[in-house]
Amino acid sequence: VPFAPNPSFVGRHDVIMLLDQLFLREDGAGPATIGKAALCGLGGIGKSQIAVRYAHRQRELSPMSSIFWIHASNISRFEKSYANIAEDFQLSGRDDPTVDVLQLVRNWLESQYQMPWLMIIDNVDDAHIFDKTENGKSALDYIPQVANGLILYTSRNRDVCMDLVGEKHTISVSPLDAAEARLLFGESTRQTSTQEEQDALLTELGHLPLAIKQAASFMTKRHKTIAQYLNLFRDSEQSTITLLNHMFVDTEAVSSVSTAWMISFKFIKAENPQAARLLFLMSLMDRDSIPVLLMVMPFETAVAFDEAIGLLEAFFFVSPDETARSYDMHRLVQIVTRGWLGDQGEELTRDISLQALRLVSSKFPDGVFENWAECAQYLPHVESILPRSANVSTKPDILARAKLLSHVAWYLKGRRGNYTLAQTKLEEAKNLYEQAGEADSIEALRVERRLAVVMNQLGHTDAAIQLFRKIRDFQAKAFGSDHLETLETSDALAAALSNTLFPKYLQESESLGRATLHHREIGLPEDHPDILTSLHTLGWVLFRLGKFDEAGKLLEKCLSKRNVVLGEHHPDVPTELAIVLLSLKPPNSVRAEYLIRHSVNVTSLLCGKEHPSTIITYYNMSTLLRVLGKYEESEALQREQLALSYNILGKNHPTTLWCIISLAQALSEQRKFELVRELVESELEKRQDLVSKSVLDVLIMMEILGNAYVESKQYTLADSMFQAVIAGRSQVLGADDASTLRALHYMGRLRWKEGKNDEAEAILIKLLHQRAAILGKTHEETLLTATVLGHSFYSQQKYAEAEIMFRQVLSVKEQTLPPTDESTLAIRDNLEATLVEQQKYAEWEAHCLKTLELRQKLAPESYHTLRALSNLASALDRQGRKDESQAVFNTIRLRVQNLPANFMDDKSYADNISSEEAEAFQAFRALQSRGDNGLGDGRTIMESGS
Repeated sequence: VPFAPNPSFVGRHDVIMLLDQLFLREDGAGPATIGKAALCGLGGIGKSQIAVRYAHRQRELSPMSSIFWIHASNISRFEKSYANIAEDFQLSGRDDPTVDVLQLVRNWLESQYQMPWLMIIDNVDDAHIFDKTENGKSALDYIPQVANGLILYTSRNRDVCMDLVGEKHTISVSPLDAAEARLLFGESTRQTSTQEEQDALLTELGHLPLAIKQAASFMTKRHKTIAQYLNLFRDSEQSTITLLNHMFVDTEAVSSVSTAWMISFKFIKAENPQAARLLFLMSLMDRDSIPVLLMVMPFETAVAFDEAIGLLEAFFFVSPDETARSYDMHRLVQIVTRGWLGDQGEELTRDISLQALRLVSSKFPDGVFENWAECAQYLPHVESILPRSANVSTKPDILARAKLLSHVAWYLKGRRGNYTLAQTKLEEAKNLYEQAGEADSIEALRVERRLAVVMNQLGHTDAAIQLFRKIRDFQAKAFGSDHLETLETSDALAAALSNTLFPKYLQESESLGRATLHHREIGLPEDHPDILTSLHTLGWVLFRLGKFDEAGKLLEKCLSKRNVVLGEHHPDVPTELAIVLLSLKPPNSVRAEYLIRHSVNVTSLLCGKEHPSTIITYYNMSTLLRVLGKYEESEALQREQLALSYNILGKNHPTTLWCIISLAQALSEQRKFELVRELVESELEKRQDLVSKSVLDVLIMMEILGNAYVESKQYTLADSMFQAVIAGRSQVLGADDASTLRALHYMGRLRWKEGKNDEAEAILIKLLHQRAAILGKTHEETLLTATVLGHSFYSQQKYAEAEIMFRQVLSVKEQTLPPTDESTLAIRDNLEATLVEQQKYAEWEAHCLKTLELRQKLAPESYHTLRALSNLASALDRQGRKDESQAVFNTIRLRVQNLPANFMDDKSYADNISSEEAEAFQAFRALQSRGDNGLGDGRTIMESGS
């Protein structure tokens, strides 16, 4: 053996044992057939070291055996190795120029040499070594076939090994495991580093023995720790290439990873130039799962590609998956190949880069849902190629890059929810179309439209609307207002307008939506996806405008058709219908819950929980939970989504602002006003720039905060907040806008709460006329103002005026809402209070009986039902009908007695019962437990009146 085993070489026990199994002889008569095996693997993987180790192990097991080492990197070294055997054993005829020395050695081994032997034929990388020479023979003809010996080949070329010994006797050598690899660092290096640092570097080096020894040599000579070497290695790709080029003295020669692989690369380039070019192409892609479809050149035959990729696979530069539809590339091979490509000059580098660009541009599909799986497969390679092909100059290449950027951006927007990166790529695509002189083409305008969509999703609504208008105006002139591209832009503009808070935009959105739907229904099949989009857009804006019935019908139609056309598991399944259902009086919460939960499941599965669309669906889920009375669950979900929206979309994104608003509203509904103040004050403090600009979403926050101040009796702070909201909305929306009037309503309510009834009355009377004129006399917000005005009259003891207000509100509510609606019952209570104060006891009694009937239907044992009974007892008592009053009181007494011990856990009691009533209840129940039946009249148990 020409060299001793490296003392730092680790055992590779598994390979040694496998060789023993392959060389195991079967007993039988006749000359023994030579045992053959081959080790193949990437250059630097340790094939020769394994062979050395196996040779020394054979000597240890059989001291009389001989080891012959044959260098087979070329025919000259092969012949020289055979000549050395003849010389060492003084074979007769070796000096005779007429004697074939190679045949002499073969004959001697097969028939004369009696001792066992092992022949290692090292570095058989080039199959041409077995080409026939001038004497008509090849090197293969000189390898013994029958004798008391074993032959072990090593090669970087798996194809050669399989030709020589067959597939079953070919061993592909794998990288070292972590424990083996750490030993190659040497004791001193290991002592100055942690195992975590060692494993990190081993991962970077691919557990490749030659690379590890090369790194260890550099660290020793340059006095570097593993941590320092890692920093150098990761600094840049050029730094990595430099380190992999570092020359060091291995056991047999000066070497480096780069030089070791250059031998293989030069052979590949000479054998099959297309394979070398393919290797360059693959090096520009991501190293994992490179699809065959991204590598096959136009007009390239399948056989030519198979030959090229097969050669790269044979040298272990690439490896296929189970189906051979994609290939992986060794990380260091990729880096070194990029270095080689750079060494070939700028012209070839540019040529390969543009070739890669053209390939991926022709294969990467548009980023719509149906193509997501294919896009996901190609995206890592696109992301690797795009930075390396930025300098395009010819028109075909410019357009290829622009098309690719558009498709990638739409995938990033839809599947990944990465709106910022999508915007960047679309802006570059737009510039490229302008550079190519194609700014007015359909493709370029489509890119601009997509850019506007992404801008809108990023919260840049004004800029997006402006761009939509510009595109639509041009398309209408160039293609016609009913052209499909024009209609798509019109629908996108309508959708953007529908999500604003400006009434004029909502009205424009409705007009656009109706026109677009009309044209699409004329020009497209009834189940075309574009018609579904128009139904959705128009349905949503109608809901925003308060046209709930028509909105519900359109969205229901959209949903049913969409499930048929696109399937129930399409990510664009709309939840807007659920929002409409929740807004009904009473809400259709059962169907809404099904729709929202289905949407949450689909979006989470397809896009992930951190996708902006998923955040919105969970936001809708929290709204549903609030309607269902599951406040704690809703609050927890809202806080989670708020945190996600902050991280993913940013603090000033509309979705983030609406998450804050929704959470504040949920806390208000639970009367957690201290938490409302903490939340909104903190969020407003972070957005003083938006406050100063009167951003409408922020004004809503301020309005909620103002109402929290009112409920906490912090009237001065509430006044300041409402004044700011009124001023901001008047400036942005106008004094007669519904939102501005709403803030005025809260100001009037504040004045009433403060006891400033004259001011409250002046504000509310004027506001009532405004709302009736603008919104209509029966509008919910008009009725709300009438109700507060009634309270103000009542507080001033203007009971007749209060009665008129409450009667008007009750009349409308009884016509538009179910009689058991809580808001209707609340107005009944208010009306009864005015009747009491005007001593209209008979009429009060009639109302009490009706209220009691309705309450009994809703919840016989609730606080409100007992309250209705108490009012009835008082009404009878005021009319001198003592016996009837006492009978009603006895009913109350019996029901209180039968209340469970934990009756205060019931929400109707917890939210409404006064402290005096609670004490009376508990005292009454205590007396009942002792058998005492007297507590006076009903008013000692429950406060009468409203």
